[in-house]
Amino acid sequence: MVKPFFARPHPFIFTPASYLIPGVGTLLLVGLVAPFGLNNLESTWRWSIAILLGVVVALCIILQVWVLRRIAPAWVQEDQWTVGREMTLLFSGVLIIGLAITALIGLTGISELSWERLLWVVFSRTISISVFPVVILVLYEQYSHQLQQLRRAQQLNRGLAETSPVESTSAAQEPASPPASIMAVLLAENGKPALQLYPGAVRYLMSDGNYVEVFYYEPTQGLQKKLIRNRLGTLKEMLPEAEFFACHKRFVVNLSAIREVRGNARNLEIRLEEVPDWIPVSRSQVANLQTLIQSSSQAN
Repeated sequence: MVKPFFARPHPFIFTPASYLIPGVGTLLLVGLVAPFGLNNLESTWRWSIAILLGVVVALCIILQVWVLRRIAPAWVQEDQWTVGREMTLLFSGVLIIGLAITALIGLTGISELSWERLLWVVFSRTISISVFPVVILVLYEQYSHQLQQLRRAQQLNRGLAETSPVESTSAAQEPASPPASIMAVLLAENGKPALQLYPGAVRYLMSDGNYVEVFYYEPTQGLQKKLIRNRLGTLKEMLPEAEFFACHKRFVVNLSAIREVRGNARNLEIRLEEVPDWIPVSRSQVANLQTLIQSSSQAN
């Protein structure tokens, strides 16, 4: 039970509130409670130290995320973020903040405690103060974002249900001798044709490094895949603009093939006709997807 919980998808949220709230909280805590032996300082000095510590805490959080994004970009990918990673990030930030506070107080000499005692007091109090808010924050984010995505998914599924059934997008339903103009030719990076097919047969495109995997449906062979050396954006331009949607930086989907939408605390996912895997939708593209599905349902 513990492992599945920590493996649950979780939103990676880093906004000004991510460092302003801890910074202001530290400022108020130090200024009002005066921990770490600061209760003997005059009010002016105590609040000056409180402001300084609040700034240090905010900067520590900013620096932590900045460093992680540069030395471990794969670890902080939003599409792979989980409850366990969120907990690790938050508690490692608490430890970094504890070290920074210890160094600041120790070097300024405003506390009469020894370095060893100061380190123990700062860490024990910082961790004890942080545990409950961190756990509550993660649980709240899980609940609120899961509920939000569930509502979005239900709304989108209603829009899909309201859309009148369209002609099957399978290649088998294409006319026997269609005009050449409705065929799509996907070119490789060298300009040579790599795949020729009806756009309606395409289910989705997935970027894979310097290549793009094109998934398309053939009635006699089922779902097929073609690996093409080219950029995702370039191949998307070779397909009808109104029929294909870049739902994610790595995925372009056939809008008419969308059959279902589901959500978790991290993002939305869509299921396409004849495709067993769920395709992620970036948070930045959710509103665009809603608009496209609503426009389609209203048009029908």
